Amino acid sequence: MLVVASRRPDAYTDADAGIVAALAGQAMVAYDKAGLFERVRQLATQDDLTGVANRRHLLEQAEKLFADAIRACRDLSAIMLDIDHFKQVNDTFGHQVGDEVIAAVADRLRSVLHPGDLVGRYGGEEFLIVIPANGATVAAIAERLRTAVNATPVSTATGLLEITISAGISPRHNSDGTLTALIGRADQALYLAKKQGRNRVATI
Repeated sequence: MLVVASRRPDAYTDADAGIVAALAGQAMVAYDKAGLFERVRQLATQDDLTGVANRRHLLEQAEKLFADAIRACRDLSAIMLDIDHFKQVNDTFGHQVGDEVIAAVADRLRSVLHPGDLVGRYGGEEFLIVIPANGATVAAIAERLRTAVNATPVSTATGLLEITISAGISPRHNSDGTLTALIGRADQALYLAKKQGRNRVATI
């Protein structure tokens, strides 16, 4: 709302009103552009389904954390996790329910993580989390993530579904020259967790 006031009666003419209307119109155009810019920014960095970082933004931010950890000799660990038997959920209940499950899992992951922890959708039902902490601390966090997802059934359009996740952990090694090496080990640990029976955490 734009208010123009004067102590003097009949201070404004029709021409003045036209100028004010033009200024208000320009302000609204600027406001709309700002809102559009923010929406474009969100689309460029966030996964539309879950609200966590999309893969491109996730990896960009993870590269920065990795470089900082090397430069400052700080701890850094990666957790790769995905939803157990997710293909069965899609095949049985449809992709809409599958999307509901992915979104619910993302919400539960965020409820456990701290603001400084990086979480994003790596692809499909798979999430990558990068945390500036050592392996023992991250193992405890990963277990809390697993418990949070499995604590209560996920509410979907077709009813309640029991959902579990498997997680693979990899702390940064001094020999890791790239972020890819760290993520690759976390992915191997995830494969190990699934091989051992799913709904569990494994570390490499």
